Amino acid sequence: MSYAFPSVHWYGDSNSRRTLRPFMVGGKWCHENTTNTRLDCLCNDAPKDLFPADWYHAMPNPHWYRVRGQGVDLSMLNTDLRLVQEPPTDPRPIPEKDPVDDDPGCNPDYMPPGYSNRRDYFDLYYLFTRGTNDMHGSYWDRDITTARVSQYPRPQLVVFQMVTWDAAYSSFADFVAETARLVIRLKSVYPKAQFIYRSGPYWCCRNAEDQDKKYSRLRFQAFDQHARLLFQKHLNAWVWDVMTPASSRSPESRRLPENMPCKSAHSRAEHIHVDNQILMNMIVNSL
Repeated sequence: MSYAFPSVHWYGDSNSRRTLRPFMVGGKWCHENTTNTRLDCLCNDAPKDLFPADWYHAMPNPHWYRVRGQGVDLSMLNTDLRLVQEPPTDPRPIPEKDPVDDDPGCNPDYMPPGYSNRRDYFDLYYLFTRGTNDMHGSYWDRDITTARVSQYPRPQLVVFQMVTWDAAYSSFADFVAETARLVIRLKSVYPKAQFIYRSGPYWCCRNAEDQDKKYSRLRFQAFDQHARLLFQKHLNAWVWDVMTPASSRSPESRRLPENMPCKSAHSRAEHIHVDNQILMNMIVNSL
């Protein structure tokens, strides 16, 4: 991985942020049975769900995070959470201690034994985006430009995750038009990079009381199908399919009571670990 893809650029929303958490702590995020009832392990992950709104909206934009492999220099993904002093506002707070404090591997200053002599690491730069939507301080049209991206090491691999916000807030006609623009822009900014398209999540059986969000299972599938075909055709992208494994679960497992209060389309932690295994298998098999 470090030889073929020493630098990776990653675009995505809170689903991507959840995906990156296991990478940052060597797979130890929500990996024990004692953590399977923790709120962040079940579904909620966005800072606005777990922390006060004034902290969430104070985040700088664009907000690039730098994540280095092997558990060192864990970036602002964790330091942001450690600096929060106010108590969580969620009615179901996380019952465990903060894993950032419990596990030395989560500390941004932590360096594994012998790391200083190693060269088998890769740098991953992550920017929070909401698919083709320009909203709430996230503007792909502004941020994905040659001028802005060139300040970071040129990537060999670009991961793009979308559909969640698109299906929730866009019309299909607008999505088709914006996805075409996005693909052209990505090809221009990253002419030599290998692309990975991360499919939209499988949405099912969540709390759908938010009238501003147009959620439905078939809507997610339609948006995802269009985007993945466009990425494959114009960017020769590999498809990282996280929708099919989740949709293959039994109806009973898709309707677990603890899932129901979650308005987001976040996957449970155990499914994220499976998704990440699919990603790494795909990358390793390409070498």
